Amino acid sequence: MKSPDYEKLYLEISKSLQNKVKKELHQTPEINREDLKQELETCIFKQLITGKFDDTPGIFEYAENK
Repeated sequence: MKSPDYEKLYLEISKSLQNKVKKELHQTPEINREDLKQELETCIFKQLITGKFDDTPGIFEYAENK
């Protein structure tokens, strides 16, 4: 059985979520945007690897916990 190509999958999902992430980042102070963007990208990749999507926090839940 061939393992999934996580990098390709990540790039496709990241591309499809790019506009949503950008829109949500504008609700964050400019000084924190780049850090939050990197954290969101890391979370997306981790979720892809583990395959656990049911318990993925929303952007506001995530921001409150950080």
